[in-house]
Amino acid sequence: MDSPSVDYGIVMELIERWKAEMERRGLEYYLYRYGNSSQEARNSKGKKGSFEGVDITIEDVRVFRRDDGIITTIFLRRANSRKFNDVGVGVLSFKRENGRWKVDGEEWYPLSEEAFAGGRAYTVAIGPGNAPRVIIHSSAGKGNSTGKTREEKVPVRKTPEEKIALRKTPEKKVGTPEKRVALRKDVSERKEVFGNPEVGEYTIGAGDVLLVNVWGHEDLSREVVVSEKGTFSFPLIERVEAAGLTIKELEAKLVRLLSAGYLVNPYVTIRVKGYRSKQVYVLGEVRSPGTYSLDKETSLIEIISRTGGVSDGAGWIIEVVRPSGRLPGKPITPDEADKEDIIRVDLEGLLGGRPEDNIKIEGGDTIFVPKAAYYFIFGEVKNPGSYKLRRDTTVLKAVIIAGGFTEKASKRRIKIRREEGGKTIKVRVKLDDPVLSQDTIIVPESFF
Repeated sequence: MDSPSVDYGIVMELIERWKAEMERRGLEYYLYRYGNSSQEARNSKGKKGSFEGVDITIEDVRVFRRDDGIITTIFLRRANSRKFNDVGVGVLSFKRENGRWKVDGEEWYPLSEEAFAGGRAYTVAIGPGNAPRVIIHSSAGKGNSTGKTREEKVPVRKTPEEKIALRKTPEKKVGTPEKRVALRKDVSERKEVFGNPEVGEYTIGAGDVLLVNVWGHEDLSREVVVSEKGTFSFPLIERVEAAGLTIKELEAKLVRLLSAGYLVNPYVTIRVKGYRSKQVYVLGEVRSPGTYSLDKETSLIEIISRTGGVSDGAGWIIEVVRPSGRLPGKPITPDEADKEDIIRVDLEGLLGGRPEDNIKIEGGDTIFVPKAAYYFIFGEVKNPGSYKLRRDTTVLKAVIIAGGFTEKASKRRIKIRREEGGKTIKVRVKLDDPVLSQDTIIVPESFF
């Protein structure tokens, strides 16, 4: 969103759009999407081909505007049909693409009505980076959603008819504790299909800056830097080996270490503040050369896209320097690298979508896009001048690109003027001979 404040009208419109889509698709799609495993849910599907509607009500909507422009909403959701009732906390994230808001991620934490007997069934805690996190106060477990900035509440008004309908509709319990465990497992599996990409898959390396938060222990929460040895210091447990672990694995490791005689059931979250262990360098003919960080598995075309693309003066071969067994911490040009450390990629193949040219980029790589080589063609061709040298350019291809021969051209007496050994030589060539960089092709006039 462009303004610093949250536009509640947009948020409610997005939620209503999502709600209408769920109701339009009916109960069977709702059960498939949210994986309810209770006996009531299975019995409510009915015969194959039949359609049963579902009514969804939304309560207690809260909005979090993240720094990256994504809106995260957390709300209580109730779904009712003739034979089935469901209640839980829903999390929806929206992002803007091409001028339109779209669903960016979704999470679902089921509850039973028993959870409301003692008061509120869930809370939202604000964590590192002001990220909202859902905490469920029931046997249905707890979960989290990510987002940034302040929490705000949006009042949701109900019509008198909606209030009467809610009072008349009894809520059923959503399965036994065992079934709710199975439900959580099924929901987790479905989030792999429908949910957000997992930042936790990033592998930590030397130089990374991490924000470690131990909930309820502000004296332990701090910013740490992973050393060249892959470790960092932390109170109570001294050295922690972090390199090679994902964010989730490091969180679990800190929980295990802090639980060993120091804290009772510690809750740890980690956020990467600076991705410095996996940096790549892009040089040469791109729109924005510089240093780029890898926060996930990244391909060559993704890195080129992040630079704004290649310039008009780019050559047709990209050289990727990958130093064997060492991370230099600085770019290495192809002239400085060993031959075995250079990977050559065809630019036209890469831009044309050829999979073998779209290689995986690794931390420490230097991507060099050289300037295009040129050749010159003069004499009896229709469009004499200079042209960019492309792969497998022959004399005949050069003539065709220059518009072809004129009527006076001598096709058998073509020569190339070429720099060789510090001297300029003239070489008599055939139409299928290759053209080299800085060659000057001369097509003479025929005597007859």
